[in-house]
Amino acid sequence: YLIDAIILVCKDKKYLKNFKKLLYVDIAKKYNTKPENVLWSISKLLRIMYINTDEKIIKQYFKLYYYKRPSVKAFIMYVSKRVEQKLFDKSTKQKKLTKIS
Repeated sequence: YLIDAIILVCKDKKYLKNFKKLLYVDIAKKYNTKPENVLWSISKLLRIMYINTDEKIIKQYFKLYYYKRPSVKAFIMYVSKRVEQKLFDKSTKQKKLTKIS
């Protein structure tokens, strides 16, 4: 569910407006489940990640203090922005290489 959420947010910013009525509903439809189950699964996954991941890695990736666990929405928004930035950086490098060639 988490990967689908990140991809959907990257593809369409409308999902940022209302996760409960848009994002979780669309993911739930895809997997034939309830939106509440999608939210619960992602929340549980993030709790487990936060508990089992080294504090230094969390600080490095999220640039947050360790004691401040991000919400599901904040996590998805942050990761989707990083994915978009990586894709943008990659496409920009490819364009520069094409121009040089």
